[in-house]
Amino acid sequence: MSCDKVPSFYPKFRCFTIPELHWYIGFRQLKDWTSVLDVAQPTISFDTSTHDTPLELGDVANIKKSRRNTTPIPRLPAFLVVVHCEISYGDSKAVGGARFCLMLVDWATRYCWIYALKSLCHENIKKGF
Repeated sequence: MSCDKVPSFYPKFRCFTIPELHWYIGFRQLKDWTSVLDVAQPTISFDTSTHDTPLELGDVANIKKSRRNTTPIPRLPAFLVVVHCEISYGDSKAVGGARFCLMLVDWATRYCWIYALKSLCHENIKKGF
């Protein structure tokens, strides 16, 4: 594909070091760095003799992670006791001409109601409620 071609100002043959590859692939660790050559272009090579992968904090330290959701949000016993309200807007108009939306979330059941608003006029907001 044309998007896979190297620009003309790049050198014909490039040699990467292991720390550069480590940075380019998002700091992932590979067991065998030569497996990159299986999917790389033929004009790419890398030097494995001089550099090792850089150590990261996770390589030398073990930090114990806490369990998620140790203090869950309590649910109310009855629905429609507490309802969260939010009005948001978009950059352009929707198909029906709505530019804003009114979202109501019941805290007990987590049920959502979404109403389209054409304007933030007092009457339109009252109709949503």
